[in-house]
Amino acid sequence: MSDVVAVALITGGVSLAGAVLTALVTTRVSKTQGKNELQKLAAQRREEQRLRRVDAYRQLMSRISEFDSRATGPPPPREELQRLVKKLTDELLAVELVATGDVASALDDYITIHNRSLTERDRALTGESTLEEWQNAYLPNRRDLENSWNQVLRSMHADVGPSGVAGSPHTRGFI
Repeated sequence: MSDVVAVALITGGVSLAGAVLTALVTTRVSKTQGKNELQKLAAQRREEQRLRRVDAYRQLMSRISEFDSRATGPPPPREELQRLVKKLTDELLAVELVATGDVASALDDYITIHNRSLTERDRALTGESTLEEWQNAYLPNRRDLENSWNQVLRSMHADVGPSGVAGSPHTRGFI
């Protein structure tokens, strides 16, 4: 075999080995980059979902605070109570759509207690009873509502972290 052919074979073999090695390294790097990109996208998705829950939780906190203020303060005009009941119902549904299991469970307990005065509230909304009668039906349940709401807050904190839900559920008191 001539030296030229031997050099050509060696050069070709080295080139082929280099190409194979480059292909293997490129494939491995691409797989790693793809895996990293998938992990990054999954983390972004989890954060977006967490932020949606934070927003829903904050809206509900605001609405419950407003509702409690109306139930324990001067009776609101009937139209204002109707608007507030609709908003509260909407916020409860929004949280039920995004809540984690612990938050949903704690919220179910809260709703059960809240519904104790539902009949009187509905009668007040339709004019069958006075707003004061609704408030009188609400007030005996307020302590249970407060305890239940604090459990909801603890569940929210556990779900989204303390920066997601304002205040400490241990020192906050009923809103």
